Amino acid sequence: MGSFLEDFDEFLDCVFPKYDKFLICGDVNIQLDKKSAVSTEFVRILASYGLNQLINEPTHKAGHTLDMVTTSHKIIDNSTLQVLSDTLEIFKSCDHFPIIFTLQCKTLRSNDKKKIQFRSIEKIDKDRFSFDLLDKLARNKSFSTFEEHLDHYNATCSEVLDIHAPLLEKVIKDVPSAPWFDSEYKAARVARRKAEKVWLKSHLPIDRDIFNHLRLHCTELASSKKKLFFQGHFEKYSHSTKGLYKFVDVFLDNDAALKLPPTESLQDTVEEFNTFFTEKIKAIREAFSNSTLNEDPVAKVPVDIDSKLCEFRETSVEELKDILKSVKIKSCLADPLPAELMKDNLSILLPQLCELVNLSLSTGCMDGAKSALLTPLLKNDSLDSSNLKNYRPVSNLAFVGKIIEKVVQIRLEEHMKKNKLDMPFQSAYKKNHSTETLLIRVVNDLLIASDEGKATVVMLLDLSAAFDTVDHNKLLDILYREMGVSGTALAWFRSYLSGRCQRVRVGTHESVDITIKFGVPQGSVLGPILFNIYIRSLYATVHSQSFNIHGFADDHQIYKAFQSAIEHQIMTEKIPQCFSEITKWMKSHYLQLNPGKTEIMVFGNQKTLSKLQIKGVFISPGVCIRLVSVAKNLGFYLDSTLDFTTQIKKLKSSCFNKLRHIAKMKKFLNIQQLQQLVSALIFSNLDYCNAIYYGASSKAIKQLQSIQNRACATILGLKRREPKSEHLKKLHWLKVLERIEFKILLVTYKALNGIAPDYISDLVKYYNLSGSRSPSLQTHGSKTSYGDRAFISCAAKLWNRLPEAIRTSPSVKTFKTQLKTHLFKKSFPT
Repeated sequence: MGSFLEDFDEFLDCVFPKYDKFLICGDVNIQLDKKSAVSTEFVRILASYGLNQLINEPTHKAGHTLDMVTTSHKIIDNSTLQVLSDTLEIFKSCDHFPIIFTLQCKTLRSNDKKKIQFRSIEKIDKDRFSFDLLDKLARNKSFSTFEEHLDHYNATCSEVLDIHAPLLEKVIKDVPSAPWFDSEYKAARVARRKAEKVWLKSHLPIDRDIFNHLRLHCTELASSKKKLFFQGHFEKYSHSTKGLYKFVDVFLDNDAALKLPPTESLQDTVEEFNTFFTEKIKAIREAFSNSTLNEDPVAKVPVDIDSKLCEFRETSVEELKDILKSVKIKSCLADPLPAELMKDNLSILLPQLCELVNLSLSTGCMDGAKSALLTPLLKNDSLDSSNLKNYRPVSNLAFVGKIIEKVVQIRLEEHMKKNKLDMPFQSAYKKNHSTETLLIRVVNDLLIASDEGKATVVMLLDLSAAFDTVDHNKLLDILYREMGVSGTALAWFRSYLSGRCQRVRVGTHESVDITIKFGVPQGSVLGPILFNIYIRSLYATVHSQSFNIHGFADDHQIYKAFQSAIEHQIMTEKIPQCFSEITKWMKSHYLQLNPGKTEIMVFGNQKTLSKLQIKGVFISPGVCIRLVSVAKNLGFYLDSTLDFTTQIKKLKSSCFNKLRHIAKMKKFLNIQQLQQLVSALIFSNLDYCNAIYYGASSKAIKQLQSIQNRACATILGLKRREPKSEHLKKLHWLKVLERIEFKILLVTYKALNGIAPDYISDLVKYYNLSGSRSPSLQTHGSKTSYGDRAFISCAAKLWNRLPEAIRTSPSVKTFKTQLKTHLFKKSFPT
């Protein structure tokens, strides 16, 4: 049976990426209704590919489930799945029950007609456009207010655009796109069809040969045109991971149309969305006391800060150029010019933008640049599209406003760094910080506690629309009292926050503008940073309760290690008390905490966990949170014993689905392009938080390695049982174990060179040795394998083994190059 399970895993490994849709059914001769080592492993193998056994009732006359039905897609109507257990009299020679179900076919597109609006940007005379834009922007250059200047800028750009590329409308059929289908291929198809008709009429061998020749020509022409088109498209999107995901959507012709509730009037729908989004926030806010809404923040006494931020330093064209080099120029419907025209005319627009930015900063005004266009997106394709609760609003803001925000962000961060106002345990939107560094530190602490025989309780807080309920007066109060922002700078923030408005737009339909009274805009540059400032005092509140806290925006993990002997005190006193203080803090900051969605886990080794008795925590009277054994935390599934079974299962399923898409592209892309696609779609997932996998079981590592092996086989077209090691070497890919070591050592190098978060740097310390160019790191004494797996232990051990030439690399780039060469030789010894 062990051989069957291994063969079945290899079979799925080969079939799953190759076929878009498949159905597996039949007698597996395993009692799937009984929990055993064999049935558990069989179900685990299915789950690692995202598959499920669809039958949960007896399929054999002895009363056991011996048959399976599973499919890679939802091509079975589960409501029609039946086990005919009363038919043995009909099928007397069989001791298995018949199983019937209905297969679902994809509904053909209706090819409905729709009206679209567009501009012929590609037909613009670029030189003439630039001349007209420069000429018109140079007129009437005297403006007393920021809003007047911005209105002139927007109106002028729109006027020039309307002259050179007026807005047009036309009705089109909504059909699947085939952009490679050009006039040459169309003519070849016409000729093939004519030849086919001639042959069918004459039945002469010469006419058959002509038809076959034209048929072969059509096939080869289609293949070559597809290849040219997709290779060219790949180059267009290949400059970022996000772009490559977009390329996959283009290749698969994924429907980009918005999923919206069924409606007779799209105009009514956009109005309903706008009302729903605002009423949701209004309802949350009305649950809080309004005692501080009308307080004047400037009336309070600020804390003692060495230097105040009273006004913003002016920007320059050179600084704006540097900013635009680091960010992608994007436009939305609120912008007067599309992104491609802005890029082509930056030399003309930058002086205007510089004047706009400086006028906004000097007058403390953002009026005219505070309107957001919202697009309602379904949170998940599996959700009910008729329920507005299943949609999230995506904000689009004008380019000019974002540029001003970026300059203010730079000034604010300079001020915070100078006065040491940073929050060390908040990782969102900060240089050198990420969800990965946060999880490395948290898991390190969990492993160290487990090594010491302690359990660790972790609370994962859940907030409702946190960014949208921020109180403006409270935020201005914090900026003034805690951050030392005053004068024109504070006036700018007041203008930025107040009087914001939004409207929902779908196609050509827009709702009315609604003024936003609360919140910071999520689609903005400053919104997330201001949210971090808004919640800065939460960390002191949690620390006062002797709990640790790490946060990423509004996601927070609060944890405390304890001996099993004091379990009752922790679960019945410490956690409820800490949660009560957090709740009080949340209420005072108008943030809604969801006790019902907050998850609590206890981590530890098997021996420690077996001593614990309590299975839930009463965080408040009448509200009990049951402990969970697995939870998704910042995109990574953590389980109570940190064996990562669920994480690897989910990861494998996700990666194999992506490999199926990549397999479809093989005949259109070259090896280098396929490698780039695998790196973006597969390795970005495989390597996410892979430092945490150090010391995991050989079984877990084997599962991770199978993902890389399948990626290699997909690219090179290898046979099922063909050894992969030599091919991995040819592709110059580090194996999974070496990729894990690479990540650990890279984070260590950054920590030792001041380009990692302080909470990571605190884990790596040199011995107090003199005379050594590259001294060793202090090692952490571990009692169990849990301690060996912790970052504080494995980082020092791996670092001390590195050759000194690598440890003393002058830059991150050099270090990565030398380290990969070193690990590659280790992975593939000659």
